[in-house]
Amino acid sequence: MSNDLAIATVTEVIKDEIQAAVQPISGASVTTQRPYKKAEVNNAAVNIYLYQVNPNESLRNVDLPTRNNTGTLIQQPKIAIDLSYLFSFYGDDATQEPQRLLGTVAAYIHANPVLDDQKIREVINKTSYLRGSDLDQSTEQVKFTMIPSSLKESFQLWSAFQSPYVLSATYEARVVIIESSTPIHAPPLPVSP
Repeated sequence: MSNDLAIATVTEVIKDEIQAAVQPISGASVTTQRPYKKAEVNNAAVNIYLYQVNPNESLRNVDLPTRNNTGTLIQQPKIAIDLSYLFSFYGDDATQEPQRLLGTVAAYIHANPVLDDQKIREVINKTSYLRGSDLDQSTEQVKFTMIPSSLKESFQLWSAFQSPYVLSATYEARVVIIESSTPIHAPPLPVSP
């Protein structure tokens, strides 16, 4: 299980890993903003944007708090979620920078789909707003996989951003389990007649 910083930690870790992967492409940068209009980007860039969160189908029913026969809480409630990311690729079309970036990112994620605990710790330690994250101690590893997207789905997604389409791919990070830190009160005892 992880705390409420897990989602931000996943995003920051994949950003950090992709930044290292695209270094061979001169001047390439990686951001985590809403998708840009192509004219707003002057150099080779990858943008990673979390656009959807869904309950994990396999673990969605294990999220309820568990109590013993006296009503004492023995397990905090937790939620298992999958994160959908849009990876957008920008750069000089004349030298195929967007396509080269896509190839680099796809190859890297395919070869390294699981977020490594050591890498997670490194990112937590160097990112002040993630201090206190415990994603590196989660019982479930986060795995990135490319998800198919039809032309219609891509059109709808880019229309929602009110941005013209740029070369992109969608990935899913599965599974992130977040345990609630909110105190759960015991249910009231039944009233005796």
